[in-house]
Amino acid sequence: VEVEVRTPIGVQALRLYHPADMLTLNEVFCRGDYGADEALGTVVDFGSNIGVSAAYFLSRNTTAHVYLFEPDQRNIAKLHAQLAPFKGRYTLREVAVGLSDDAVSFCHEETGRYGGVSSALTQSWAATARTTTVPCVDAEKALRAIIARHGEIDVLKVDIEGLEAKVLKHLSATTRASIRSIYAEMDGRGTELSGFRRSQRGSIAVYRRIAHVAAAAERATA
Repeated sequence: VEVEVRTPIGVQALRLYHPADMLTLNEVFCRGDYGADEALGTVVDFGSNIGVSAAYFLSRNTTAHVYLFEPDQRNIAKLHAQLAPFKGRYTLREVAVGLSDDAVSFCHEETGRYGGVSSALTQSWAATARTTTVPCVDAEKALRAIIARHGEIDVLKVDIEGLEAKVLKHLSATTRASIRSIYAEMDGRGTELSGFRRSQRGSIAVYRRIAHVAAAAERATA
């Protein structure tokens, strides 16, 4: 089914392939889980699914660029079709994200909405889900390369089914200082990040960089 959503750059059509995709649409466009303003520049999306969150970020303005990380091959063609209006403004890596460069067992259920590195999953659906081997990249290395290109990242979205806290803790202080906002699909209580203020928005842990940390990052790269 195709639905239309209002955005700062006009009405955008989104393709939903399964009833579960309506949940994603509601979370992203209606509930505003990943709230971003129209000054958005560089975004990194760990766990891009069929591209609904990327379409949200890309529709904040006509210049933002989004780096996507999605290993589920069933989602890749859907993602490209979803983002056809934004061709040239996104970069996709067909990989999982974790703590090291490796090949990992990746588990995904039939709707494509849920999937993650098998060793990190505790959800009931994982017991009967399909498993494949996919390449995995070190989150720290991936982000460092993007920061080297753009100077900083405006938004990092992390939805990788159980590895969110470990990946955030894995990031170096230098890398975190170059990220303005982080949205992680987890209960962030007990997972504080130095240099950030944390709040909880439903199932999303929101981290905002503290001003003096941003100033220090600017001096370090000057």
